[in-house]
Amino acid sequence: MLFFPKLPVGLLTILVLASETHGKATSSPKPPGLVDLGYAKHVPTNNCISSAPAGAPFPPYNGTTWGQEDCLFLAVWVPEGIRPGHSVPVLHWFVGSAFAFGSKEMLGVPGWAYLPGEDMTANLGMHDCLAAAEWTSKFIGWFGGGPDRVTIMGQSAGAGIIGLLTVLNGGKGKLPFQQAFISSPDIPPRRNLIDRQKRLFQMILDEANCTALRCLRDSPQETMLRLNQHFINEVPGDAGGGVFGPAPGFGPVVDRSFIPDMPLVLFKQGRYHKELGSFIVGSVANEGMGLSHETDMPEYFPTLVRQILPNASSETTADIQRYILSAPPAVHGQDAFYYFHVDQNTTPVEDIEVAKAFQRNLLWFINGRKMDWPVDGGDKQFINVTAIGFETGSVLAALQARCEMINRVLLNPANGL
Repeated sequence: MLFFPKLPVGLLTILVLASETHGKATSSPKPPGLVDLGYAKHVPTNNCISSAPAGAPFPPYNGTTWGQEDCLFLAVWVPEGIRPGHSVPVLHWFVGSAFAFGSKEMLGVPGWAYLPGEDMTANLGMHDCLAAAEWTSKFIGWFGGGPDRVTIMGQSAGAGIIGLLTVLNGGKGKLPFQQAFISSPDIPPRRNLIDRQKRLFQMILDEANCTALRCLRDSPQETMLRLNQHFINEVPGDAGGGVFGPAPGFGPVVDRSFIPDMPLVLFKQGRYHKELGSFIVGSVANEGMGLSHETDMPEYFPTLVRQILPNASSETTADIQRYILSAPPAVHGQDAFYYFHVDQNTTPVEDIEVAKAFQRNLLWFINGRKMDWPVDGGDKQFINVTAIGFETGSVLAALQARCEMINRVLLNPANGL
């Protein structure tokens, strides 16, 4: 598997290679090609190796595997008339899609498979995303952007990656962006997964007819495509937490260094990047619609809890069921249509005026305008986007109790997370 092959000369927007900057890949890297930062030109790029489960609402991609290893590129969009030195605000977008498909960082098996104790680095997909943000900070001035005016934004898995970047290395060092906006973040709540990671990696070796990591590194790209298809589309998924594949699935994990712990823990400890000027966290009211298990949920719920929390006590399972099953069905991803609404054909929304208001507030935020929003504190206030505009509200007592219960479960090492 050549995750870092020799790249063509003459690319304008090329991502710094993770193998050179942050970690060791699952396969042996080759030296990168030259980078030409000359005149702007359009360069077709590809998704990284991707697998979309059959149930994913993205026809015709659902149920298929595509992409290639030569995929670490950035696309830079510049408004007409902007020149070097203008120092305009910059928005860097991170794509979602469950850490498995449709993005430009390593995904699925190559991006997230990890065997503790081996000569490899965990969370390679995270390293790719950090390298992308660092590239933007370093080179965006050539396109007229301000390297000190970068807002990073993402939805779902993309938002989860940004959330993890805010606690990167326990808050040590400096991030290559000044503001962050995360929407419906998917951050798998996992802390102690060594045993399950070992089992999953052994499954990968067996499927590839390998006995060691070196064998995987020497395998062709077609092997990785086949492995991704098998583990994400063919093996029953029981990972939970917003990732696909057999438990623990393919997504970020706590590695005790790059990701020292869950953001929940690190924020409570004050170990986060305090240099961020502004940080907005958003979600939709009914977050889970279309994502829950197809099986009848009341009957299936105890089994689902056991898959995610293998060591949970019966008391913990009952506590979770009492809170979680009182929540109604939900919708995930709808807000992206409001962020990037163009027209009712390509990005249809229920209310165009709300989309315009959403985009107006987003542009104010990116431009550094002071937002007339309450800062979250002890009063637990939030901004609610409704059909009649933006409203300030208070977190309902039942919702707050539900969140506190989830936090207790996540932080209890006895539950096997």
